[in-house]
Amino acid sequence: MSIYFDTAKSDIYPNFEARTEGLRKWLAENPGHHLEISGFNDPRGDAAFNAAPSKSRAYAVRGGLVALGVAATDIDLVKPADTNDRIDSLAQARRVDVTIVDGPVPEGEAATEPTPP
Repeated sequence: MSIYFDTAKSDIYPNFEARTEGLRKWLAENPGHHLEISGFNDPRGDAAFNAAPSKSRAYAVRGGLVALGVAATDIDLVKPADTNDRIDSLAQARRVDVTIVDGPVPEGEAATEPTPP
């Protein structure tokens, strides 16, 4: 599942609860799985600047999911394995991907607080 953002913003849209309902329900009904959350940005600007909105967006999605009942310990924030260099749409590039992963969050990786450090 992908959650999209406006340029230079990390606010989740009001439809977040409805959009994530199926995901949250599935996770609750299937213990032994966790979520990986990766933040992306469009390729404009330099890498150091773009790291901040990517991270803020990932934290916003994690915070939103925790507020809706997902345990913070079932969420792992991970750096994306790929980049957006080949993305055709800047809007598509400004996203957070949420992936269901089999097994618990790796030891020492689970978040205990829904807010950024």
